[in-house]
Amino acid sequence: MYGKIQKLTTYDLIMLGIFNAALILFFFGTAMILHLFPILWGAMDPIINFVLAPIFLLMLVRVPKIGALTIHGLIIGMVHTAIGWWPGFIAGALGGLLADTLVYLLGGYKRKLVAIGGILTFVTLKTAIFYAPLYLFKYIPWFNDVLTMWPKEYIAKYTFYYALGFLVFTWIGSFMGLMMGQRLLKKFFNNTRLYSATR
Repeated sequence: MYGKIQKLTTYDLIMLGIFNAALILFFFGTAMILHLFPILWGAMDPIINFVLAPIFLLMLVRVPKIGALTIHGLIIGMVHTAIGWWPGFIAGALGGLLADTLVYLLGGYKRKLVAIGGILTFVTLKTAIFYAPLYLFKYIPWFNDVLTMWPKEYIAKYTFYYALGFLVFTWIGSFMGLMMGQRLLKKFFNNTRLYSATR
């Protein structure tokens, strides 16, 4: 059963803007804190996605419409491009588009499990594509300039199998964050207009 493609209203776009601002703020805030602890650098993406997952969930509860993750992917992709990593734009755009497509085919964001699956799909695809230049394309000259952003020793250890393990831990971190997000939503927002998925 396909989901409905509903037109995004001005209110929806405002809400998406607010949630995307929160996602970007928490993304960079968490990254800055983790940079203070070198021992946690290898777990940065799983931890960041654990923190962001409840915000993703609340965003899709508030705006349960096809296109929400594509818009987020484009926005975060532009942020990554602005700081010099243009593959991040491809990762965000493709991750969001494919996640929205999957959610549409499975019935829409108003189905809780579908919404959770959409978020996990977005996070997994975005991470896989985001880091692809490090483990798939690092010997292609086209990526030489952009790869100068990364330490050589980091690129050297980022093999395909390292990337696969990294992806699994990122998925686990996101899943745990979503489970925590569900509990927070039920505890703090269950009886509020903010939690309501319909208006």
